[in-house]
Amino acid sequence: MNEYPQFNDWRATRSLGTGKVGETFEIVRSDSFGTTEQGVLKLIRVPAMRMDAPEQPGLYRDWHAPVERACTLTLIPYFAWANRGEGEMDVWLRI
Repeated sequence: MNEYPQFNDWRATRSLGTGKVGETFEIVRSDSFGTTEQGVLKLIRVPAMRMDAPEQPGLYRDWHAPVERACTLTLIPYFAWANRGEGEMDVWLRI
């Protein structure tokens, strides 16, 4: 059985296909009145570079050049994030 992602109230029920930069899912959600909504969600994953500043304790710190490291950038539609709690979510991307 495949494990599909869940985005707050939205639950992926099946994969519709995979492309170069991500996967498309059929999604559904039900409300407390028994109404079911369906939709399609494109989950995009691309390779990226991240700039991290070295961790230093205290209020005053010595300057150190940021460290660049490879990571995977995952983009999901804003409605699907739905205030999931603390995390590294940005609405705008610095290019």
